[in-house]
Amino acid sequence: MKKTITYVLPRPFNGYNIPLAIQNTYIREYVASLNMIYSLSKVELTKNNCYEILKKNIKSLNKDRSEFVVASGLIFPIHDSKIMKDLFINSIKYSKARFHLILESKVLSNKEIISWSKEINFIKKISSDYISWNEKKLI
Repeated sequence: MKKTITYVLPRPFNGYNIPLAIQNTYIREYVASLNMIYSLSKVELTKNNCYEILKKNIKSLNKDRSEFVVASGLIFPIHDSKIMKDLFINSIKYSKARFHLILESKVLSNKEIISWSKEINFIKKISSDYISWNEKKLI
């Protein structure tokens, strides 16, 4: 059975704030469905734009050869491409690392997660620009 490293996010993402206990329950059920070994999540209970626990978890992939599982939108709060690169490229030596983003129904490599993050942030920017433009137009 494959080990897991799990991570939950107490911060809101896309207007939602899923309680940590519910995130952990969801992760536990997901991991069980894939016959992996569940490990209790480490939580980032610090200020905004701080990802030290996440970085430590990602670095532990190198020695544990585990799967990384997260329930909520792991990358949604991260808009800084330097932080993304530091977390998902510079920190990972284990080339077979996989990130299970449960709510998004995705299993991605570190390079795929960077690419997907860029797409999501681009779409968010276009959407907010359109909403702003449309509001000005209506005034």
